[in-house]
Order: sequence, then C-alpha cells, then structure tokens
Amino acid sequence: INYKTYLSLIPLLISLSHTITAFLKNTKIYKITFLTTCIIWIYYNYSVKAFTCLIGNILEAFSTSISLHKTKKKERFSPLFQQLL
Repeated sequence: INYKTYLSLIPLLISLSHTITAFLKNTKIYKITFLTTCIIWIYYNYSVKAFTCLIGNILEAFSTSISLHKTKKKERFSPLFQQLL
C-alpha cells in the first residue's frame, strides 16, 4: 500500500467492499454495493483525470440502477404471482 493522499485508499476500499459482498447470497445487496462503488469510482476517476474510465463508470452506474429498479419491481409483484400459482 502506497499512501500519499486519501485518494490512494479509494481503490483499496472499493476492492475490499467488492470482495466482502461477493460472498453474500443476496444479489440486491451486491447491486447496491456495486452502485455505491461505481459512484466512488466516478469521483476517483474524475479526481485523477481518467476520463475514459469515468465514462465506463457512468455507464456501469446507469446499468446497475436499471437492474436495481427491475429487481424492486419484480419483488413488488412477486407475492401476486405466487398467489396465482
């Protein structure tokens, strides 16, 4: 670990959070963690002027938020479908 500023700790914290949540069975928690870390990556890549990675992180955050929305919608209608079966 090479500590110069607080920005040098961001990739380490993101990697730790991904590693910890990867072992969880709940995909919703993993998606929320992924969205949170995408936002942190956006801040980090903007700070270090990595604009190509910034575009990729924005697209990842957008697709993850769509996935979370679909998951929430599916959970909301899940009891209704279970009654029909």
